[in-house]
Amino acid sequence: MTRVHSAATLADATHWVNVLASHGIPAELRNASLAGAMGELPFPETWPQVWVADEQVRHARRVIADALRSE
Repeated sequence: MTRVHSAATLADATHWVNVLASHGIPAELRNASLAGAMGELPFPETWPQVWVADEQVRHARRVIADALRSE
């Protein structure tokens, strides 16, 4: 598994999991409950993360990049 995106909020990370799923890419949400560790861990490391299988990384990153460009 490889991390393909981090988001500042759980809602944003969940959005990207759903976007990837709509393109046939199964994704896993990690760090959904690390907000309480802020201050103990580096700030970005506590953000929710989107992970996909290694063989889906290129496709997932392309989907995310295309979606960000069209916003």
